[in-house]
Amino acid sequence: MLLDDLLTSAKQTLVERLASPLLGSFAVAWCAWNYKFLVILFSSASVSQTFDLIEKIAFPDAWSIFARGIFYPLASASVYVFLYPYPARYIYEFTLKRQREINQTKQRIADETPLTIEESRRLRAEFVQRERTHAGQVQELTNEITRLNAALDSKQALASPPELSPAERLYDRLEPSQFRLLQAVEELGSPVSESELVSTSKEKRVKTEYDIGELVRRRLLRRNSDGDGYSLDFTHDGRRALLDGKKD
Repeated sequence: MLLDDLLTSAKQTLVERLASPLLGSFAVAWCAWNYKFLVILFSSASVSQTFDLIEKIAFPDAWSIFARGIFYPLASASVYVFLYPYPARYIYEFTLKRQREINQTKQRIADETPLTIEESRRLRAEFVQRERTHAGQVQELTNEITRLNAALDSKQALASPPELSPAERLYDRLEPSQFRLLQAVEELGSPVSESELVSTSKEKRVKTEYDIGELVRRRLLRRNSDGDGYSLDFTHDGRRALLDGKKD
Protein backbone atom coordinates (compact mmCIF):
# COMPACT_ATOMS: atom_id res chain seq x y z
CA MET A 1 0.00 0.00 0.00
CA LEU A 2 2.84 2.41 0.90
CA LEU A 3 4.64 1.62 -2.36
CA ASP A 4 1.46 2.23 -4.35
CA ASP A 5 0.97 5.60 -2.63
CA LEU A 6 4.57 6.59 -3.39
CA LEU A 7 4.23 5.61 -7.05
CA THR A 8 0.95 7.50 -7.35
CA SER A 9 2.43 10.61 -5.74
CA ALA A 10 5.51 10.43 -7.98
CA LYS A 11 3.36 10.00 -11.05
CA GLN A 12 1.23 13.03 -10.17
CA THR A 13 4.32 15.14 -9.54
CA LEU A 14 5.87 14.06 -12.85
CA VAL A 15 2.68 14.88 -14.76
CA GLU A 16 2.52 18.32 -13.14
CA ARG A 17 6.14 19.01 -14.08
CA LEU A 18 5.72 17.84 -17.65
CA ALA A 19 2.59 19.98 -17.99
CA SER A 20 4.59 23.10 -17.11
CA PRO A 21 4.74 25.56 -20.07
CA LEU A 22 8.39 26.35 -19.32
CA LEU A 23 9.48 22.68 -19.32
CA GLY A 24 7.63 21.93 -22.54
CA SER A 25 9.03 24.99 -24.26
CA PHE A 26 12.56 24.14 -23.05
CA ALA A 27 12.26 20.59 -24.42
CA VAL A 28 11.14 21.82 -27.85
CA ALA A 29 13.83 24.52 -27.94
CA TRP A 30 16.51 22.04 -26.87
CA CYS A 31 15.56 19.67 -29.72
CA ALA A 32 15.66 22.58 -32.18
CA TRP A 33 19.08 23.83 -31.05
CA ASN A 34 20.53 20.32 -30.87
CA TYR A 35 19.11 18.77 -34.02
CA LYS A 36 22.61 17.55 -34.97
CA PHE A 37 22.76 15.55 -31.74
CA LEU A 38 19.40 13.94 -32.50
CA VAL A 39 20.40 13.10 -36.07
CA ILE A 40 23.59 11.46 -34.87
CA LEU A 41 21.81 9.67 -32.03
CA PHE A 42 19.23 8.06 -34.32
CA SER A 43 21.62 7.33 -37.18
CA SER A 44 22.72 3.83 -38.13
CA ALA A 45 26.29 4.43 -36.97
CA SER A 46 27.88 2.13 -34.43
CA VAL A 47 28.13 3.06 -30.77
CA SER A 48 31.76 4.16 -30.98
CA GLN A 49 31.11 6.15 -34.15
CA THR A 50 28.08 7.77 -32.53
CA PHE A 51 30.09 9.00 -29.54
CA ASP A 52 32.87 10.26 -31.83
CA LEU A 53 30.39 12.19 -33.96
CA ILE A 54 28.73 13.70 -30.88
CA GLU A 55 32.07 14.88 -29.51
CA LYS A 56 33.28 16.24 -32.87
CA ILE A 57 30.05 17.70 -34.33
CA ALA A 58 27.32 18.12 -31.72
CA PHE A 59 29.33 19.18 -28.67
CA PRO A 60 32.96 19.76 -29.71
CA ASP A 61 33.83 21.87 -26.64
CA ALA A 62 32.59 23.00 -23.22
CA TRP A 63 31.07 26.19 -24.62
CA SER A 64 28.94 24.19 -27.05
CA ILE A 65 27.71 22.00 -24.21
CA PHE A 66 26.77 25.03 -22.11
CA ALA A 67 25.42 27.21 -24.92
CA ARG A 68 23.41 24.73 -26.97
CA GLY A 69 22.70 22.39 -24.06
CA ILE A 70 21.42 24.95 -21.53
CA PHE A 71 21.68 28.66 -22.37
CA TYR A 72 20.15 28.87 -25.87
CA PRO A 73 17.23 26.48 -25.15
CA LEU A 74 16.49 28.22 -21.84
CA ALA A 75 16.61 31.67 -23.47
CA SER A 76 14.33 30.53 -26.30
CA ALA A 77 11.86 28.97 -23.85
CA SER A 78 11.85 32.16 -21.74
CA VAL A 79 11.12 34.30 -24.81
CA TYR A 80 8.27 31.98 -25.78
CA VAL A 81 6.76 31.90 -22.28
CA PHE A 82 7.21 35.55 -21.21
CA LEU A 83 7.37 37.62 -24.42
CA TYR A 84 5.45 35.69 -27.06
CA PRO A 85 1.97 36.09 -25.39
CA TYR A 86 2.03 39.90 -25.90
CA PRO A 87 2.31 39.95 -29.71
CA ALA A 88 0.13 36.82 -29.85
CA ARG A 89 -2.63 38.60 -27.96
CA TYR A 90 -2.39 41.62 -30.24
CA ILE A 91 -2.53 39.46 -33.36
CA TYR A 92 -5.45 37.48 -31.95
CA GLU A 93 -7.42 40.66 -31.16
CA PHE A 94 -6.58 42.10 -34.57
CA THR A 95 -7.74 38.90 -36.31
CA LEU A 96 -11.02 38.80 -34.38
CA LYS A 97 -11.76 42.45 -35.16
CA ARG A 98 -11.10 41.95 -38.88
CA GLN A 99 -13.29 38.83 -38.86
CA ARG A 100 -16.08 40.75 -37.12
CA GLU A 101 -15.85 43.53 -39.71
CA ILE A 102 -16.04 40.95 -42.49
CA ASN A 103 -19.13 39.38 -40.93
CA GLN A 104 -20.77 42.78 -40.51
CA THR A 105 -20.04 43.60 -44.15
CA LYS A 106 -21.52 40.30 -45.30
CA GLN A 107 -24.63 40.88 -43.19
CA ARG A 108 -25.05 44.45 -44.49
CA ILE A 109 -24.76 43.30 -48.10
CA ALA A 110 -27.21 40.46 -47.45
CA ASP A 111 -29.69 42.91 -45.86
CA GLU A 112 -29.38 45.32 -48.77
CA THR A 113 -29.75 42.64 -51.43
CA PRO A 114 -33.43 42.24 -52.42
CA LEU A 115 -34.93 38.78 -52.60
CA THR A 116 -35.58 37.25 -55.97
CA ILE A 117 -39.13 36.40 -57.03
CA GLU A 118 -38.43 32.71 -56.56
CA GLU A 119 -37.08 33.24 -53.02
CA SER A 120 -40.09 35.41 -52.14
CA ARG A 121 -42.49 32.72 -53.35
CA ARG A 122 -40.61 30.06 -51.42
CA LEU A 123 -40.66 32.09 -48.19
CA ARG A 124 -44.36 32.89 -48.63
CA ALA A 125 -45.17 29.21 -49.18
CA GLU A 126 -43.20 28.26 -46.03
CA PHE A 127 -45.00 30.95 -44.04
CA VAL A 128 -48.44 29.78 -45.22
CA GLN A 129 -47.57 26.16 -44.44
CA ARG A 130 -46.35 27.01 -40.94
CA GLU A 131 -49.43 29.16 -40.34
CA ARG A 132 -51.70 26.26 -41.31
CA THR A 133 -49.73 23.88 -39.11
CA HIS A 134 -49.97 26.23 -36.13
CA ALA A 135 -53.68 26.81 -36.74
CA GLY A 136 -54.26 23.05 -36.78
CA GLN A 137 -52.31 22.61 -33.56
CA VAL A 138 -54.28 25.44 -31.91
CA GLN A 139 -57.57 23.85 -33.00
CA GLU A 140 -56.50 20.46 -31.66
CA LEU A 141 -55.56 22.00 -28.32
CA THR A 142 -58.85 23.91 -28.20
CA ASN A 143 -60.84 20.72 -28.86
CA GLU A 144 -58.86 18.88 -26.19
CA ILE A 145 -59.52 21.65 -23.66
CA THR A 146 -63.23 21.59 -24.52
CA ARG A 147 -63.34 17.81 -24.09
CA LEU A 148 -61.54 17.94 -20.75
CA ASN A 149 -63.80 20.72 -19.49
CA ALA A 150 -66.86 18.70 -20.48
CA ALA A 151 -65.51 15.63 -18.70
CA LEU A 152 -64.73 17.71 -15.63
CA ASP A 153 -68.20 19.25 -15.61
CA SER A 154 -69.74 15.79 -15.97
CA LYS A 155 -67.66 14.42 -13.09
CA GLN A 156 -68.51 17.40 -10.91
CA ALA A 157 -72.18 16.95 -11.76
CA LEU A 158 -72.04 13.32 -10.64
CA ALA A 159 -70.12 14.15 -7.47
CA SER A 160 -72.23 17.22 -6.60
CA PRO A 161 -75.91 16.67 -7.57
CA PRO A 162 -78.33 19.64 -7.61
CA GLU A 163 -79.39 20.93 -4.23
CA LEU A 164 -82.83 20.18 -2.84
CA SER A 165 -84.68 22.06 -0.19
CA PRO A 166 -84.47 20.53 3.32
CA ALA A 167 -88.14 19.57 3.17
CA GLU A 168 -87.73 17.73 -0.17
CA ARG A 169 -84.54 16.06 0.95
CA LEU A 170 -85.71 14.83 4.35
CA TYR A 171 -89.48 14.41 4.27
CA ASP A 172 -90.52 13.47 0.71
CA ARG A 173 -91.54 9.83 0.69
CA LEU A 174 -89.18 7.46 -1.05
CA GLU A 175 -90.34 5.30 -3.93
CA PRO A 176 -90.37 1.57 -3.12
CA SER A 177 -87.53 0.91 -5.58
CA GLN A 178 -85.42 3.60 -3.91
CA PHE A 179 -86.08 2.19 -0.45
CA ARG A 180 -85.10 -1.28 -1.73
CA LEU A 181 -81.82 0.20 -2.90
CA LEU A 182 -81.15 1.47 0.63
CA GLN A 183 -81.87 -2.01 1.92
CA ALA A 184 -79.53 -3.50 -0.70
CA VAL A 185 -76.73 -1.17 0.39
CA GLU A 186 -77.27 -2.32 3.97
CA GLU A 187 -77.25 -5.99 2.97
CA LEU A 188 -74.19 -5.74 0.70
CA GLY A 189 -72.31 -3.74 3.29
CA SER A 190 -71.65 -0.03 3.00
CA PRO A 191 -69.73 1.16 1.07
CA VAL A 192 -70.82 -0.84 -1.98
CA SER A 193 -69.75 -0.56 -5.61
CA GLU A 194 -72.31 1.28 -7.70
CA SER A 195 -71.93 -1.22 -10.53
CA GLU A 196 -72.56 -4.08 -8.08
CA LEU A 197 -75.65 -2.35 -6.72
CA VAL A 198 -76.99 -1.86 -10.27
CA SER A 199 -76.37 -5.51 -11.16
CA THR A 200 -78.20 -6.80 -8.07
CA SER A 201 -81.26 -4.60 -8.59
CA LYS A 202 -84.42 -6.20 -10.01
CA GLU A 203 -85.40 -2.95 -11.71
CA LYS A 204 -84.28 -1.92 -15.18
CA ARG A 205 -80.81 -0.43 -15.33
CA VAL A 206 -82.06 3.03 -16.29
CA LYS A 207 -84.54 3.02 -13.41
CA THR A 208 -81.89 1.83 -10.95
CA GLU A 209 -79.42 4.49 -12.06
CA TYR A 210 -82.15 7.11 -11.74
CA ASP A 211 -83.01 5.94 -8.22
CA ILE A 212 -79.35 6.02 -7.20
CA GLY A 213 -79.09 9.56 -8.53
CA GLU A 214 -82.15 10.59 -6.54
CA LEU A 215 -80.78 9.05 -3.37
CA VAL A 216 -77.48 10.87 -3.87
CA ARG A 217 -79.30 14.11 -4.67
CA ARG A 218 -81.31 13.82 -1.46
CA ARG A 219 -78.08 13.10 0.44
CA LEU A 220 -79.24 9.73 1.59
CA LEU A 221 -76.31 8.07 -0.16
CA ARG A 222 -72.83 9.44 -0.70
CA ARG A 223 -71.07 8.73 -4.04
CA ASN A 224 -67.27 8.41 -3.85
CA SER A 225 -64.78 7.83 -6.66
CA ASP A 226 -62.61 4.75 -6.09
CA GLY A 227 -60.48 4.85 -9.24
CA ASP A 228 -62.29 2.14 -11.21
CA GLY A 229 -65.71 3.67 -10.75
CA TYR A 230 -67.91 4.90 -7.90
CA SER A 231 -68.86 3.46 -4.53
CA LEU A 232 -71.90 4.32 -2.42
CA ASP A 233 -72.27 4.50 1.33
CA PHE A 234 -74.87 5.80 3.76
CA THR A 235 -75.07 9.32 5.04
CA HIS A 236 -76.58 9.99 8.46
CA ASP A 237 -79.88 11.00 6.83
CA GLY A 238 -79.77 7.83 4.73
CA ARG A 239 -79.55 5.64 7.82
CA ARG A 240 -82.46 7.56 9.38
CA ALA A 241 -84.54 7.15 6.22
CA LEU A 242 -83.83 3.42 6.23
CA LEU A 243 -84.83 3.10 9.89
CA ASP A 244 -87.99 5.19 9.40
CA GLY A 245 -88.96 3.06 6.43
CA LYS A 246 -88.56 -0.12 8.41
CA LYS A 247 -90.81 1.30 11.16
CA ASP A 248 -93.53 2.06 8.61
